[in-house]
Amino acid sequence: MDPDYLHRRLLAAITGIADGKGLEDYVPVPGPEVDRPTHVVGALIDAISYLPDHFHADDLPVVDCAFERLSLARPSDWKADVAAVLLRKLRTMRIASMAGPS
Repeated sequence: MDPDYLHRRLLAAITGIADGKGLEDYVPVPGPEVDRPTHVVGALIDAISYLPDHFHADDLPVVDCAFERLSLARPSDWKADVAAVLLRKLRTMRIASMAGPS
């Protein structure tokens, strides 16, 4: 897998989350693929599996926006850690919304 493309997919998913997108949504991935969309859940899962590195400092503001949107604190600047926490939270929110009012 191309690490650059995986990174761009992850950032697209995180930007989407910051804008209110959920696991089932698709977001455009900027770059030479001409905004080919990616599934948020797929981008997060791939990041957990294939991106064992840190975010660049320039990427952290959008990461922090996504975490603020979900009322979370960023656990670290590791891509896999960030993706895992976001995935877990969005899955929990999705399950809660499916359960409906109690």
